[in-house]
Amino acid sequence: MPVAAPFNVTLDDPRPGAYMIQNSTAFDPESDKKLKGLGRAICRDTPLSKYLIETHRRQYPKWVSDTRKDGYSEEQIDMYVITHYAVMYQSNLLSKLSYHPISSWTDLIPDTTGQTQLDYAEKFIAMDDKDLREYIKKRKQANTRIGPTEEEMLKKRKTDGMFSYEVQVAKEIGSIEYKFDYLKGCPYYSPDFVELILKTAYRTDAVLPRFTALYSNAQALDFLNNFLPTTTQKMVFVYGEQDPWTGSAIPDPTNPNVKKIIVPRGCHNDYFNEPDKCPVETYNEIMRAVREVIK
Repeated sequence: MPVAAPFNVTLDDPRPGAYMIQNSTAFDPESDKKLKGLGRAICRDTPLSKYLIETHRRQYPKWVSDTRKDGYSEEQIDMYVITHYAVMYQSNLLSKLSYHPISSWTDLIPDTTGQTQLDYAEKFIAMDDKDLREYIKKRKQANTRIGPTEEEMLKKRKTDGMFSYEVQVAKEIGSIEYKFDYLKGCPYYSPDFVELILKTAYRTDAVLPRFTALYSNAQALDFLNNFLPTTTQKMVFVYGEQDPWTGSAIPDPTNPNVKKIIVPRGCHNDYFNEPDKCPVETYNEIMRAVREVIK
């Protein structure tokens, strides 16, 4: 019974990213508007972009100095900084959507004014997934918005524990590529920097070149194209409707031994027995299919 099993066709597959962009529009149009509005505001010559440039230059003087030595002009440095903020805010916030329904945290997407809101949003983006679950649980219990007064509960995301997964991503699974076409035309937006930033952030080409050089999805595609259509083994594939990996899920099966179940508004988790995460009728459908597998 595979859960959230992607079958990506390239190392950076655009389908899961496009799927999430589509979902943010379909499931919560207002949040989609806020997400894209924030990106556009960051990439234009506004008090917001000036604040980000000044903050980044102040916090990372060595990076600025090293980048200048590498031959980048001051204008290019500013463009890199702004593109970085726009891309990382957008991609990380969209990734959060894969763990929790967007309605759980839509009010935390900052508007286009105010330094405090940006500081808070940055901590929210970096929140550890376990803390994020507790955070949303407390919000639901309190039935109120949680503001910056609770910043102490936010922790920096720990990445070291993800290293084995990142190796697997680099060698065989592939990663998610988000498109930022809606930022085209903004003065500070640079498509060239986007590619560099994303690869650096997700530790594929930048940190794991010896693994990405070995990337091959041949085994996965053989499983998808040859094994699934003919297997006599009963299999149940479960995907969340709001999980990016559903964008590269198996196609609708033609083999009666293979079943594909989409959890309505489900995310990148396996909380099938929790009514607020999975409708009862979907849970029952999953259990019937599992019993067929194990009987």
